[in-house]
Amino acid sequence: MKLNLAVFAYHLADYAPRLYDSEIHGLGVADVRFLDRQETFLSESVYIGMWDKLQALIKPPFYVVCIGRDETTDRWLEEHGVKALILDSEVELNEVFERLQDIFQHYNRLESELLEAVLCKEPLNVLLNICAKFFANPTFITDAALCLVATCDNFAHPETDRAWQETIESGRSSSELLLLMKRKKLTNLLNTSRKAEFVNVGENYSKIICANYFDQEVRIATFTVSEAYTPLSPLQAGLVDHVAKLLTAEVRKQHKASSRYLFAIRSNISNLLHGQKIDEAILKTNFAHIGWTDQEDYRLLKIPLTTAELADGTAGHNRKIYESIFPHYVSLDLNEVLILVIRCARDTEADKRRFAELKKHLKNENAACGVSKTFHDFDMLGEEYKLANAALEIGSWKYPKEALYFYEDMMLEHLFSEGSRIFNLRSLCHDSVLRIAEHDQQNNSSLLQTLKVYLLQEKSLLAASQELHIHRNTLVYRLGKIEQISGLDLNSPLIRLQGILSCLILEYLNGLEEKAPD
Repeated sequence: MKLNLAVFAYHLADYAPRLYDSEIHGLGVADVRFLDRQETFLSESVYIGMWDKLQALIKPPFYVVCIGRDETTDRWLEEHGVKALILDSEVELNEVFERLQDIFQHYNRLESELLEAVLCKEPLNVLLNICAKFFANPTFITDAALCLVATCDNFAHPETDRAWQETIESGRSSSELLLLMKRKKLTNLLNTSRKAEFVNVGENYSKIICANYFDQEVRIATFTVSEAYTPLSPLQAGLVDHVAKLLTAEVRKQHKASSRYLFAIRSNISNLLHGQKIDEAILKTNFAHIGWTDQEDYRLLKIPLTTAELADGTAGHNRKIYESIFPHYVSLDLNEVLILVIRCARDTEADKRRFAELKKHLKNENAACGVSKTFHDFDMLGEEYKLANAALEIGSWKYPKEALYFYEDMMLEHLFSEGSRIFNLRSLCHDSVLRIAEHDQQNNSSLLQTLKVYLLQEKSLLAASQELHIHRNTLVYRLGKIEQISGLDLNSPLIRLQGILSCLILEYLNGLEEKAPD
């Protein structure tokens, strides 16, 4: 296995080495040899010797480990085009040579083990276990959407690693860490770099080195080494590049398999959103490939990309953040709109936390999202999109600062809005409730609100009086007044239902009048 001077510098840190004109990327050194006065040197060997012997050479080797230096060393190295690792003169030559030999043997043994595992088509987590040995630190792979694909299990992340704990719980890269990277303007570099990048975002987070996999110009996955047990350094970037490259075939194989299924699912969703019918058996088969069945609940989210996101190029990054919040999703771009179909968690509290996180990010980006009701029939995706769109339109108009709008919260508004296009909504109201509304208007009273709360609280005097913030006796008095004006028989379930509907319609119409421009 080939190494480079940067890897040597990392392992010889106790000698306080200094690199001269040496790349941290690229591995071009195949072995180590003692320096002598031979006329030709092998281009892939590193030669170790004392500074006084090195400077006497007319045509020095390309790579050297130089022991000792003076004020002319740097100029001489530059003039002769030599890449060097410089150590103090007190260092013992044979000791350094033996350590370099041990470094080569260590990595040669690990590379052979990894190549054999690749040839035997071992699972990705087994390959990552071997990769972790190269760095004595955890290694893992995420896909282009930052979903966790595989991780090693021989070097576990410590429980104190907050970002990793979030990754394990959500199945995605830590949203907190991603947001911090965005603030430090690292995301574009990490998403596009063709070489391994060392990242240190702060003392509360593990240092990492990331190497991307590309399919032509599209990033499909990222190999990451995380500092947990052994210090991580930019000097290891070339080593990370090499180790990641050895996994390329397996990573691409997994990507192609998942991409094939996701392409079919995205095509199905797009067709459904455009009103086309798809055979139910085909839908079930395609979704089954990602473990989705009609025995679970789903939601559809509509997130229009903002003008600012499109203008400053952060749309792609924000999309990944939105996706990273939910562990199970399928995403689709539709005319500058992000569509997310998510599988709901069985733990409703987990979904509440995820939607709270989504809302926080939406507000930070001055964006908004409409959420459909829950559903289990994939054939209803087209209709659920309409409901998510209705939630977004009504919510943005009625509650412009909220950012996140669920259809169940906007359902009555939607029904009344659609119904008002066909007939006058007041015609649906019970005549006795209209009389109460007229009494309120003439006497500046609030009997209609009292009736609505009382009925919604299922005629509980205690619950209704608490919600209205009035004394129980006051509520009893108002109910008597309502009966006197309207004659409503509130013991009839049908009358109660008509009463609630009438109150809600009148509340909706009053809201329209208040929103109407002067």
